[in-house]
This record gives sequence, C-alpha cells and structure tokens, in this order.
Amino acid sequence: MIRLSAGKSQRTMHDATSVSVAGLDRSAGLIAIDAGAYRRPTLLDDLEQAGAVDLSRNVTLDPRHVDFFTSKLVAALRGLGNPPTAASNQLVRRAIGGFRWGRPPRQTAHFPAADFVWDAAATHLAHCVRDVSLARQLLEGEGAQLNSSQWIALERALARRLHLIWGPPGTGKSQTLRATLRGAMLEALKRGRPLRILLSAFTWNAIDNVLYELLDDLAMSREADAVEIYRLRSMSALPDLPPAHIHIDTLLVDKI
Repeated sequence: MIRLSAGKSQRTMHDATSVSVAGLDRSAGLIAIDAGAYRRPTLLDDLEQAGAVDLSRNVTLDPRHVDFFTSKLVAALRGLGNPPTAASNQLVRRAIGGFRWGRPPRQTAHFPAADFVWDAAATHLAHCVRDVSLARQLLEGEGAQLNSSQWIALERALARRLHLIWGPPGTGKSQTLRATLRGAMLEALKRGRPLRILLSAFTWNAIDNVLYELLDDLAMSREADAVEIYRLRSMSALPDLPPAHIHIDTLLVDKI
C-alpha cells in the first residue's frame, strides 16, 4: 500500500486516486469520471505527467462504497429532536422498538422541518399563502410553455407545503421545477413579499441544470436587481462557472 504524505497528513493511494462516475456511454464503452470530488483534483494528471501512470490505455474502476448519508441523517435527526409529532407517530415507536423504562423520551420544541419528516401526509394537505393564479399568469406573460400535466404539477407545488413531482426521464421535471421556482419568485416580487428558496440535489450537475437556465431568465428580466443567488460548491472543486454566467455578478455569487 502506497501512502502519500504532505506535512503531517497522510493518505493512501486508494483514497487519493478516488473518482466519481460523472457519465456513462455504454454504446461507445466510455466512462466520464470526475476527479475533482476529493481534495487533489489534479492528482491523476500530476501522476501521469510524472510518468508514474499511463491513463491513455484502458483502466479498471474498482467499485467502492462510501457512506456519506448516515452521519448527515444522524445530525439532521438530532437537530429535529423529538417534537410532539414524532412522539405520537406509531411508525417512530415501531422503529425504535418501544421506549426504555416504559416511558417516552423527553419531548423537544417543534420545528417546521419536523413536519416534513414525521407528518408528511398532513404537510402535503396544508396550503401555502400564495396566489397560484397570479404566478401562472406572470409565467405565461414571460412566455412559459408547459404541457397540461406540467402546469398541474407546478400549481400543486406552489399551492402546498409539500408536493412530490415524479416522472420518468424526458418528461420535463427540470423544466417544471425551473418554472415553479420562477413562478414563486414572480409572485413574491409582485406582492412585495420576501422569499427565500433553497435548491438542493444529489449531484452538483442536477443543481446547475436548474440554476443556469433560471439565471438566464433573471438576466433578461426587470427583477434582476431584486434577486440574490448564492451557488455553493465543494471545497475540493475548482471554480467552474460557465463563461456565459461569470459576468452575472449582480445575480450570482459562487462560494465554497
């Protein structure tokens, strides 16, 4: 086993050369990898330039499982605590196998985020204080073109506290999500109401697929000065904003 050392820190070659699969082309037999997922995004290039490896030939990717989820889940559950909605949920009782010493754990204060975890059904039925008709009217005024099922998904997402939009590839989920975010922004700006939106996804590319076209819409609108957008990236990733969006300084701030 080879160890790379830099000062006091040491890493195995196994860890240092780890990559993420960014895309697959099964017809051509090609795999696109992302070497910037860890703290040395240029290491593979450095090794090849030094003559230590030859990546011009076929290589083998050794599958490796890294659990990034459990620690984040534990932190989230600790943050939510034990609100009344969790204590009264029979699924929670079943999951933890009853209560020790015959009494429930101490209850904590209620946070709105707990509703999404412990009472999703009721959260879905709860309506938001938002003028959905106005949002659609403003979107159509900008030329938004959605099919009937996409408009239904958009209107329900804007009207409810929690709504799931599902569909197979190619059905326009990203397009619907962009229109939903834009509709929420237009409605809030029209009514003079502050609004904060968090966009998250499993991959950075999934976020950018929604964000960049939303930036294009904002850049051409009159509301650009009223909107601030912050794009977070991994500490190990180099600045990677496309040239088309680097100039939008008033709209976008790229932060680590």
